[in-house]
Amino acid sequence: MSNFITINKKFCTHLICFYTIIIAYSRRHQVSKYHTDAMQAISASQPDVGVMLSHAHSEQKKLNGEMLMCILQDVQFLGRQGIPLRGHKASDSNFMQLLKLRSHDNPVRKFILVH
Repeated sequence: MSNFITINKKFCTHLICFYTIIIAYSRRHQVSKYHTDAMQAISASQPDVGVMLSHAHSEQKKLNGEMLMCILQDVQFLGRQGIPLRGHKASDSNFMQLLKLRSHDNPVRKFILVH
């Protein structure tokens, strides 16, 4: 059993030494010219991930707002005309028929129908 404990202590000691060497090499690499040049080249060629996600999110919000406005306009139109939204089937409802009719000249309404 004492032989096992000795081996474990040696292993742990070597592991800690190895970890210390890795950390020291990593710190040295981070301040090296190669690393700083590579990081500058990457940051110059690719936009920040946060910026890309923010742009995609803002585009999605814009599209969602446009779709909501189209839906509200159609509901408002049917309400002003006194026409019920529902039909006998969901696909034959007055709302869906109006959406299909107006989708010919509005790509946002066509997108709503497809998705």
